[in-house]
Amino acid sequence: MNTSDIREIVAHLNEPPFSMGLNLISFDNFTKDKLLQTLSDVLCYINDSPKIDIRSEPADQTAIRIMNALKIFKFKPPTDIEQLDEWRAGVVEGSPAAIHPVLFYLFENVDQLKTRAYLARFLVRVEVPQEMQDSDLHQMQEEVNELMDQFKEVHSRTQEISGESEHIEVLKNDLKTMESEKDQITRRIERIEQRVKNIPNVDKIVEFAARKRGESERIKEMEDRKTEIRQDMMKSEKKMQRRATDLAELQRAAEVIDPSGLIKELEAEIQTNSYLANGKLAREIEEQRPKIGVLSSLVQGPAVDEASIERLQKEIEEKTESNNRMKEERNLKEEDHDENFLMYRHQTKAVENKKDNAAQRLQEARQELEHIEAQIQEKKRELRDRTGEEEVVTTVQFRNYVSKMRIKTNEYKKKRKELDHMQNEINVLNRTSQIISAQWNQLKGKISDMGGEVMDVTIEIPSMTRPKTAAPKTNDIEELKAMIKQLNVEVSRKSDQLAPLRKEHQEKTDEFNTLMDTLREKKRDYDRKKAALQTGFEETKREVEDLENRKVKTEEKMKTAEEKLEMARVQKDRVDRERRGEEKPYVQELQERIQQAQEEQEVLQSHGGEQMNFEMARKQKAMWTGMQILFEAKMKAMKERDSSQPIGDRIARLS
Repeated sequence: MNTSDIREIVAHLNEPPFSMGLNLISFDNFTKDKLLQTLSDVLCYINDSPKIDIRSEPADQTAIRIMNALKIFKFKPPTDIEQLDEWRAGVVEGSPAAIHPVLFYLFENVDQLKTRAYLARFLVRVEVPQEMQDSDLHQMQEEVNELMDQFKEVHSRTQEISGESEHIEVLKNDLKTMESEKDQITRRIERIEQRVKNIPNVDKIVEFAARKRGESERIKEMEDRKTEIRQDMMKSEKKMQRRATDLAELQRAAEVIDPSGLIKELEAEIQTNSYLANGKLAREIEEQRPKIGVLSSLVQGPAVDEASIERLQKEIEEKTESNNRMKEERNLKEEDHDENFLMYRHQTKAVENKKDNAAQRLQEARQELEHIEAQIQEKKRELRDRTGEEEVVTTVQFRNYVSKMRIKTNEYKKKRKELDHMQNEINVLNRTSQIISAQWNQLKGKISDMGGEVMDVTIEIPSMTRPKTAAPKTNDIEELKAMIKQLNVEVSRKSDQLAPLRKEHQEKTDEFNTLMDTLREKKRDYDRKKAALQTGFEETKREVEDLENRKVKTEEKMKTAEEKLEMARVQKDRVDRERRGEEKPYVQELQERIQQAQEEQEVLQSHGGEQMNFEMARKQKAMWTGMQILFEAKMKAMKERDSSQPIGDRIARLS
């Protein structure tokens, strides 16, 4: 399992109905029991059954349930016996190496496996041991098989109907889309008509537009025709090239042709055809003529009855007996002849039979060749009608083409890989150069700030001059030997000087590899800690959001409580004033108002419907309105005064 497969499993586990909120590290840290529980939950989801806690289920039942489900889902386990036992043990124990491929297979085919699980409820046969079967059980199994067949038919019809309904829905959607497009086009036409209604010479403009459209279509047709003519010209040129090639081959063949060989081939073919026409075919015609005569006599003669059939059978028997007697007499006569003559006659007969068989095979081969040539011509005609070419690539040509293409493809991949590597190296070097330049600029800035000065030093790179090969200065063998010996000594000295450098280079390489391994290990630790911190950050973020929501709700509750406290305080102040006698009791005031209203009602009733003095009503309304405004101003002043105090002082004041 690679990382992409594990990532896909984690993505499916993060989706409903699982919603586990995992990442690669948390999924990799799953215990075996939790991984086995996850597999059980996935199987229950596909089977559309309630989840099962494997801690409350015996281990053997869990193993049987999982293995049966995987058997129904047609998961392919390892074929080797030892690997199969290890895989089963890994599934039961919750090993990631065994369960990860199963999860990937399940998530990859969820819809198909759901359908298979649904069908398995009704189509899985119950195996009954042979010793426990009886007539009633056998009859019940037959009924179950019939019901399974009926279920298959009903399910197939249901699938067909659902497919047709989906097709109908698609057609309905298409019709709706077409109707909406039709309405849009109609509205567009109406808008265009309204727009061009007041334009002068509309008819001429429309006529010119139609003519322009016609000319554009004609130009397009001419362009298409031009393209077709160009293609036909290319095909004709290719055909001419092929004909020229064929002509050149025929001319080369004519230059080296041998007339005597052709004459011999023609003579052999003439002899074969003469034998077929004058010998074999003539003999076959003569053999068929008696049969034709017999059949003609039968056709022209009277109808055959049973008496005629019996007479013909007797004649056949007589002729057969006569033929047998003649064969016996011939055999007796042949015994008297020379045995060598008999052997030659049998050999001649065998040669004639072989000759006839060879001629028959030749005739059949010619007929088959004509049939194959007709098929080839038909295929060439179809190829010419379809592509305009007559050449057919042979198997050898296609195989050579494939081999060349494979070589070029491999070479292209190799060059492409080298090019990508070089491009990566260039990018790394460019980035390194940018970083070094930035650091150098920062360093120059610091030096300038400190009052120093940066001197630009140009380093001259010594150029290695390629030694020129020339003829030796002397031809003396002794001097040449001395020069070679001196050169060998110089090479040995250089090799000795190079040995410490090689050793140092090896040590530096080992140190570099060690540092790279340490860097990779630290990078892995960094990634692991980063993922853990990311997980902790997300959890802390969720907790902060929960606390903020709780804070908002608490502030709303506190505001409601403050309003209730304010109302209670107002009521308490009124009660305190009533107790001190500063104001009348609220109940007494209400009673006085009620009594006053009753008196006014009695006065109105005593006057017998006389209208109330308008001036008095106006004054009374103004009095009550002023009292209402006064009370509202007092309440507002109290709220402003109390809201400026802390809530603890307000609660203490009320208490």
